[in-house]
Amino acid sequence: MFLAPVLVGDVGSNGSTSYLFAATSVVVGLREELAYRGILQRILAQRPGVVDGLLMSNVGFVLYHRGVQPFTLLYVFQIFLCGMMLGFVYRISGGIKLVVSLHAVYDAIDSSSPYFRPRLPDLVSTLVLSLTLVAATAERARDNREAEGH
Repeated sequence: MFLAPVLVGDVGSNGSTSYLFAATSVVVGLREELAYRGILQRILAQRPGVVDGLLMSNVGFVLYHRGVQPFTLLYVFQIFLCGMMLGFVYRISGGIKLVVSLHAVYDAIDSSSPYFRPRLPDLVSTLVLSLTLVAATAERARDNREAEGH
């Protein structure tokens, strides 16, 4: 199930395929985040450490996405960066709900962007994810300050 894009090959996303990806983004986000954050990152972070676990789980995350879009250097960088941000949000939030929601929103925006006029730039989804990471980090810092009584 998790190797489908690798086994299917470069399917690209056009026409009704993009609508399908946008419509199923919640299920896809749930499945991928349970696999790569909820299981793989959690297990790997216990053995070699948090940073190594995050890096190794993201290598798997990037390889999983091979075949979804043309595997260019920009695409690999974008998926790796998004995976790192999702991994940090998972680590900061301590749960999977926010990460699944972010992944679903990212996929929905990314899948439907060719249908916006004018077309959304490729990195809009990454920008949304980046801003959310900043907000999640700020909220976590605020919660920590409140817990310490400041």
